[in-house]
Amino acid sequence: MNSFEHNGNFIEEISQVIEVLELIKKNNGIKSDIDRDIVLELIRKAYVNILKCNNTGTAEEQAKLLKEEEERNRREQEERERLEREEKARQEQLERERIAREEEERKRREQEERERLAREEKARQEQLERERIAREEEERKRKEQEAAKTEAPQTSPELFDIFTPISEAGKSVNPENGTGKQFVKTEKKSLNDLLQEQNPEKPSLYSKIQESKIEDLAKAISLNDKFLFIKELFKNQGEDFSKAIKLLNQCSNLEEAFAELEKMKKFYLWDTVSPAYLTFCDLVRRRFL
Repeated sequence: MNSFEHNGNFIEEISQVIEVLELIKKNNGIKSDIDRDIVLELIRKAYVNILKCNNTGTAEEQAKLLKEEEERNRREQEERERLEREEKARQEQLERERIAREEEERKRREQEERERLAREEKARQEQLERERIAREEEERKRKEQEAAKTEAPQTSPELFDIFTPISEAGKSVNPENGTGKQFVKTEKKSLNDLLQEQNPEKPSLYSKIQESKIEDLAKAISLNDKFLFIKELFKNQGEDFSKAIKLLNQCSNLEEAFAELEKMKKFYLWDTVSPAYLTFCDLVRRRFL
């Protein structure tokens, strides 16, 4: 290659370097490592050509320059390889982090799914338990209703004494015509007699107390009797007891009150000879003396 050709190549390489520098300036700098390596290679070639254009250098100086150029090329190659290794390591680290995030997300979704299934199973078991309790309650009520229907109606002794008119001779008057035809009253113990049998120690005192009028059943019933009535007569339902007392207090006469008692007796299946039942009926009787 003659000097003219060499100078022409040199000018072309310098022009390329200038174009690249203008492009870098226009783009506000070098954007990637590859672009930087290309620019450096162009500048290096231009620099080598500048040195070759200087014919005054000795062979020893030229050998030194070539050695320096090789060393510079080696260092640049090492730098590129180092950058490539760092980029590869960075990409591998990003990949590991991505996989770790995906694994955490998968575990979180699995945990949420297990919790959701556990909540649904718990709700299902609670619903089954409520349905079982409801069925048992319906079965209990059905059996109580059947027992109430199959039980033969009983006439309490005090109702017979109250609603059957008695003549002076001790005979019952026919309620249909009231005169003439009479029938002998069936001998049954009244509520008073039953209560006196339960209190034989003080018949006179009890008789006086028994005949005293009650103005308000709620106030007249002691706390012990209240607990007894709720337990024995109203199946531990305090609200039912309170409603019954209010209803009986509002009755206008004894017949109406005993009619309500008859309904309660059939509904709650009362034992008509129990002390609780007899005491409760006597308190109602005294309310309407």
